[in-house]
Parts: sequence; C-alpha cells; structure tokens
Amino acid sequence: MLKKLGLTALVAVIGLGILSRTEVGHWAFSHLRLATSEATDGLRSMVTIDQEIKRIDHEIDELRTDISASYKPLAREMVEVELLKKDIAASEKDISAREGVVRTAKANLDNIRTGSGNDKKQDRLQQEFADAWKSFETAERTLQTKKDVLQRKEELVEQAKAKIKAMVDRQGNLKIKLADMRTQLERVRVAQMKSNVKVDDGRLASIEKDMAAVEKRIQEMNTERALQEKFADGTVSVETKVERAKAEEEFEARFGKKVEKVAADK
Repeated sequence: MLKKLGLTALVAVIGLGILSRTEVGHWAFSHLRLATSEATDGLRSMVTIDQEIKRIDHEIDELRTDISASYKPLAREMVEVELLKKDIAASEKDISAREGVVRTAKANLDNIRTGSGNDKKQDRLQQEFADAWKSFETAERTLQTKKDVLQRKEELVEQAKAKIKAMVDRQGNLKIKLADMRTQLERVRVAQMKSNVKVDDGRLASIEKDMAAVEKRIQEMNTERALQEKFADGTVSVETKVERAKAEEEFEARFGKKVEKVAADK
C-alpha cells in the first residue's frame, strides 16, 4: 500500500515538474526512468531463453499480417494506374481530334480573311478558332498532368512492390537465423550436459596408494640387502679409500714423509 502511495506521489511530482520544467521535475522524471528501466530488466531476467525464442518466432510469423495488410492498397494503386493509362490513351485521341478542329477553324479563318467575307462571319470564325485553341491547350495541359501523375503512381507502385519483397526476404532470413540460434543453444546445452551416473573411485585410489607404499618398502629392502652384500666381504669403498689417502697427504704435509718411530710405551 505504501509503495502504491509513494508511486502515485512520485507521478504527481513528475507531472508538476514537467509542466513547470523545474529541477525537481527533472529529478523526479529521472527516477521514474530508472525505475522503468529496472522493471524492464527484471521482467526480461524472468523470461527463459526458450520462451524468448518462441516469442520472437511468433513475432516473425506476425510479419505476414503486416505484409498482407499492404496488398489491398497496393492492388488499388495498380488498378488506378491501369485506369489512368486508359484515360490517357482516350485523352490522346481526344487531343488529336481537337487538333483537327483547331486546324479546320484556323483554315476557315484564314480563308475568310483572304476573301471578301463579311466582318460578322469573320468574327464568328475567329471566336470559334479561339475557343477551339483554348480547349486544345487545356486538354493538352490536362493530359500532361495525367502523365505526370501516372509516372509518379508507377514509381510508388514499384517502390511498394520492392518494399514488400524486401520484407518477405527479411522474414525468411529471420526464420533461418532463429533456427540457427536454436541449434547453437542446443550445442551449448550439450556441452554443459553432465552425466547423472556417479562412480565412486575412492576405494581404487586408496588401493593404488597402498600398493605404491608396499612397492616403496620392497625397494628399500632390496637396497638394504644390496648394501649388506657389498660390505659383508670387507671390500673397501672408493669413498673410504679417498678419505684414507687424504688423511696421509695431510699428515705428510705437516710432519713430513719420514718420522721417527715413537716407542709405544714412551
């Protein structure tokens, strides 16, 4: 309840702050944006990746609705283009006929001017020519306008067709990419998969350790036996010989090689 009241108060402060453009308003609006961002992130974190893939797949399928909605207005434009083409063709024939009327009126006017016709008839023919020429010019301008409209409509139709084709192509590419994402996800899950079969190898490790200890004791016994056999026959080792020779050398270096014999009982 307190949270709802707090949010209501915050919204009220934001409204006042935006209207007055005060520092408090900017501060409150910043907090609202932060709260909205955190709420969005929290909602996204609650959605599993499988659910998100399904949602995106559904959105891709919904693109068909958007594409289909453009068919009707495009069809209407295409029909209008065809009708305008027919109208232009009829207008061109009409202008051709009007051109004939203008030429005839001009010829009649020229003939009466060279002859001895009365002024009233000349005025009438001159008016007929002027009306025919004005009608001809108007029809020509109208025809040019129709041609300009037709050109623009054809451009828009082609642009719409290209856009629809691009959307269809992109929809197909999105489907392919989403399928590839599913495959990648499955590969990641296979790599992360662990076996549910637990093998207790503790006893095996203990046995190997005990065997290594026994093997070490046997090696020690063999080494001890070899030493006993080596020194049991009185054979002097090289180290002992070296030590004895060194002792003699040190003695002779100090007392000389020849020394008087000292009586044993002196």
